[in-house]
Amino acid sequence: MKLVNHHHLKPIIFLCQFFLIATLIIACHSTEINTSTNTNNNGCIQKYDHNTDYFPNKIKITRTTGFAVEYHKHYKIITIKNPWQNANTKFQYVLVQCGTPTPKGFNQARVITVPINSIVSLSTTHLPHLAKLGVVDKLIGISNSKQVNNPDVFERIKAGKLTQVGDNSNVDIEKVLELNPDFVTTFGTGNSQTDSYTKLTEAGLKVAINSEYMEDTPLGRSEWLKFTALFFNKDEQAETIFSEIANKYERVAQKAKSVKNRPIVFVGFNFKGTWYMPGGKSYVAKYLADAGANYLWSDDKSSGSLPLSFEVVFERAANADTNSL
Repeated sequence: MKLVNHHHLKPIIFLCQFFLIATLIIACHSTEINTSTNTNNNGCIQKYDHNTDYFPNKIKITRTTGFAVEYHKHYKIITIKNPWQNANTKFQYVLVQCGTPTPKGFNQARVITVPINSIVSLSTTHLPHLAKLGVVDKLIGISNSKQVNNPDVFERIKAGKLTQVGDNSNVDIEKVLELNPDFVTTFGTGNSQTDSYTKLTEAGLKVAINSEYMEDTPLGRSEWLKFTALFFNKDEQAETIFSEIANKYERVAQKAKSVKNRPIVFVGFNFKGTWYMPGGKSYVAKYLADAGANYLWSDDKSSGSLPLSFEVVFERAANADTNSL
């Protein structure tokens, strides 16, 4: 099987450059913006005024389809629209500005005081958000240190400032309770036997589901940065960061449209004899198309993974210019 065709080396190099830009979607430098007034060091309001809008700089959702936010003067309501595949339920969280009254009529288990000052993350894909927002110092617990590749988080691991609490399906509830975080972020699959969400909430912890993995576009996933920002009152900062990310991505994607020789590529991995390929409507396929590549399974209509036999993969991919396994 050919891995590289030198005739297509130039577009492949461009493809690599595109992926470098794509990784910036979760690694963009940012500066902290402080918009709070009349607050103490924890971000709590000292003198509540019912006429004041405590969230003057609001997030606008433009690419993500998985969550929405509704602003009120002293609280925000987040709705998770699509928590997992084929979900028939939604989740709603009420984020109340610290130092202001809790609105009535909501499930108190889903009322969270913001800004939060400590967080446990049960997915390493959520960690780059903390780095970009400048709040890694608020992170006190993670799922598995071996899966961390963010340098800021890694420094906290080396300093002994992070506790491993297990992943979504094997979370150590007692360890999380000992840490006593303001907030826990996790994800769901719809399997009550393995999902940690219900166990954590029953233990009295403030938990929210982040379902960024359900998005089928790169920028849709990237915009979940704003979801994380809402809990830290970093709304304005998240808007600025995401705007920069989206502009960079679109400039590169526009440039890639002029590529004449589109390299033929396939991606995926082999697990116990079965090859798993991203569906033609997945965010990976969108990455490849925007990078100027010709993905061999682009004609597929699914957004998840395709389980394929080695023979099927070999027949179609034998003459690919490159692969990413």
